[in-house]
Amino acid sequence: MTYSSVVANSEPAAAPVISPEALKTFVKTVVAEEDRSHNLLVFGLPDEEGEELEARISEVLEQVGQKPKVEVQRFGKKTSTTTRPVKVRLPSSLIIHQILANPRKLRLSAKFKTVFLSPDRTLEQQEARKELIANMKA
Repeated sequence: MTYSSVVANSEPAAAPVISPEALKTFVKTVVAEEDRSHNLLVFGLPDEEGEELEARISEVLEQVGQKPKVEVQRFGKKTSTTTRPVKVRLPSSLIIHQILANPRKLRLSAKFKTVFLSPDRTLEQQEARKELIANMKA
């Protein structure tokens, strides 16, 4: 739900009245999007015992030409067959855009050839992207 859709659905003759619930939902959505805009997901970085995750992520980011201060954490259930993704929190969404503009540099690196970078997406965005990719393949 967007602000414009709430206003468009209001009575046109009277001043737009937004219910408190709709306003709360809108504000939560905006805050969540802003929070996610500072996150980057890293896939394909192997899990290692006693790993220095922050240092490894810094190496990955240096490959794409960035040296920002980062907060990192792995998420998901640890298994022996899969690698868990890493959530990287950066100080600015501008840095995220600069990093995502240079993913080819990782593909050229022998060490990080299997590493994939992605923006932090909501479940709805993930579903829409999967559908789009399926349509493009068909």
